[in-house]
Amino acid sequence: MTKREQEILGYIKDNPFVSQAEIAEKANITRSSVAVHITNLMKKGLLQGRAYVLSNNSYVVAIGAANIEILGIPEKKLSRNGNNDGLVRQTVGGICRNISENLKRLDIDVELISAFSDDHYGNLLMDSCKNFNISISSSLFVPNNKSGISVCVAEETEESHYMVTDTSIYERITPDYIMSRADVIRGAKAIVVDANLRQDTIEYIASAFSAPIFVDPVSVEKCKKLENVLGKIYAIKPNKAEAEVLTGMEIKKYKDLRLAASTLLDKGVKQLFISLGSGGVFYASEQSCGRVPSIVDTVINASGAGDAFLAGVVYAHLNRFNIKHAAQIGSAASKISLSSPETVNKDMSGDLVNSVLIKAF
Repeated sequence: MTKREQEILGYIKDNPFVSQAEIAEKANITRSSVAVHITNLMKKGLLQGRAYVLSNNSYVVAIGAANIEILGIPEKKLSRNGNNDGLVRQTVGGICRNISENLKRLDIDVELISAFSDDHYGNLLMDSCKNFNISISSSLFVPNNKSGISVCVAEETEESHYMVTDTSIYERITPDYIMSRADVIRGAKAIVVDANLRQDTIEYIASAFSAPIFVDPVSVEKCKKLENVLGKIYAIKPNKAEAEVLTGMEIKKYKDLRLAASTLLDKGVKQLFISLGSGGVFYASEQSCGRVPSIVDTVINASGAGDAFLAGVVYAHLNRFNIKHAAQIGSAASKISLSSPETVNKDMSGDLVNSVLIKAF
């Protein structure tokens, strides 16, 4: 392998979806020269596929929201009819963007397929992805549109919160658009989807691709989009209210959790993780079920904890851990997220997750 080939391979290792034009700019050579070097690397077996995926390299595709999140944390109990003093913070977020960043911090390559506009918020979101080496080269760019945004008001530092979101831009991610990105998605070891997407888009993803699909239902209303695809979902992470909608039953006791799990497993779901807030998480598969107790001792910001949990579950799957260990890893990642004012804790790492696991379990 030549020195130039080593240089180009290094750029691709940093971002498996980097374009030839971007490589040319970094290497200060022409795009046609980059194409020749990439062809030679493919002939030598060091690269494979149109997306320049490294041989034996694993990556995840996340398809869904990248939002600006505005979080309000009141100093005292919320007053409905008055001015509530507290902290207001703006941060980059969105379920799939958050999951993507968590995965990158766990040393897993990610291709994020979302929708970005050219407004101020869109530029902030795109810059954040570039800063964390999250590839967005397969994302949709919608000029003169509103970027995704959510406004969240927490109840002091408790887990419960109120959220309003504007996710209309994701209506532009159609089945046809996903079809145009099929080569990238087919190469993924796992696909993450959130229910901010259109129902027909979710159904197309579930039917068109064979990689295991991990789903965040998002909300009680949006989880209804999943009714027709439960049999094609590998893992899903609803909260109790969302699980009640998905199963059509009320969940009050532990036996209800087991019955709800049986209902979803019978429909084809392979792994289920029902978040129970301070009650921990209930997990179930055909092989086992149980509950991992909450290990949270500090809640600074509850926004993003579920995203960290699902990233932990994907991380566990890629490392071939069993479902109980996946629930524990997700819980550890969630604990780390809850201790940060940001939607993704900057300290998130595999080493930190392992340290939390050792202490908690």
